[in-house]
Amino acid sequence: MSESKENSLKERWSKFFSIILDPWVLLLLVTVLIIFYFYRKNTITDLEIFYTVILALLASVWGGIVGNRWIKVNEEQVIEARGKNAVRSLNLLISSISNIEDRITNFKSHCDCAAPDPQILKSNLEEVHESLKTIKSIGYNSIENWQDILPEADLKSYFLKVQEINLKLSKEKERVEFLETELKNTELDKQKIGTYKTELQSKKDEIFNLRQQLVNCQDDYSTGTTYNQEIVCTCRHCDCDYQPGTEVYIDGVPHCPNCKCNLSS
Repeated sequence: MSESKENSLKERWSKFFSIILDPWVLLLLVTVLIIFYFYRKNTITDLEIFYTVILALLASVWGGIVGNRWIKVNEEQVIEARGKNAVRSLNLLISSISNIEDRITNFKSHCDCAAPDPQILKSNLEEVHESLKTIKSIGYNSIENWQDILPEADLKSYFLKVQEINLKLSKEKERVEFLETELKNTELDKQKIGTYKTELQSKKDEIFNLRQQLVNCQDDYSTGTTYNQEIVCTCRHCDCDYQPGTEVYIDGVPHCPNCKCNLSS
């Protein structure tokens, strides 16, 4: 502990002297000292105000330069430390991806048999899914490490909003599945069928709106990197999902990549 403190103290003194001994800083300091010397030796009252003003200005400039350079030196050290953490996180990501590649290669061997066990395949996919979640978490943490330097790297509010929308989406999808299952029941009376159809259309519209909210949320919080690749849109005409950015533009108007209908109508 004492050694690390001593090394830290040496580093700080080293930084301080590197700033003070900078040619321009040292020249300004010498100028301030010379003017201070003449100020002390001055016997003429009229020159006293002149020396005081010049001395105050030069001392302020010198103090500002030293303070600014000291802040810059410390900021560079912080950025360097953050950069090392970022490299470590990237190495961890690469290592995790390599592990997943090895696992997928191993999983493929289970598919080569004549009758692969569905339960094993499901278990393998779940394992890959969990590994990908871990990698995503590492990536998000790496981004948030730069939050104090890049304010837009604050993903906390983004995740809370996305989580809330996804929760609503999940509930609406469950209700849609229930309604679609009920509508297949031939024993339902006409009134109930009409009620279910109206609610089903309402739920589909709500799902469309929620997915649009996800896209808008992505646009609001994105810093050049798509944080959530699971965001999808739904075409009102064919009810098919598509990824934002895959729209087909005809005469400058976006069309669904599946049914080719006008998405603006």
